[in-house]
Amino acid sequence: MSMTSLNGYATPFIRYNSKDIGMIVDDECDCGLQLPLMQIADGRSSDIIVLTDGRKITAHEVCIGIYAANGIKQFQIIQESLNHFQVKVIVRDEFPTEQLTQSVVKAVGEKLGDAEVQVIQVNDIPR
Repeated sequence: MSMTSLNGYATPFIRYNSKDIGMIVDDECDCGLQLPLMQIADGRSSDIIVLTDGRKITAHEVCIGIYAANGIKQFQIIQESLNHFQVKVIVRDEFPTEQLTQSVVKAVGEKLGDAEVQVIQVNDIPR
């Protein structure tokens, strides 16, 4: 871990490791400075899902479809193996479970290809 003193007269260079995935971009800063710019991409390095065909996608890509599904209070995706995913969901009372399960399997399956997706309704997802 590195530390930077904030007592100096010059602008401190604050170092931290957030594990965000980023890339250098060729744009120019609106302020006119000629320093390199960086853009944060989706996800963090710890949130990468590796698929059976070798593709790597961010967990965020998989979650987008679940966020769009109505009736879900909370969810958790667990990659059990390269081709098996478990999706735990807490369902809102007013939504039919079967319809919601099909919606989740479709949304997640579109991103994960031929992987098996198992949806499990639970009452609690520990943090």
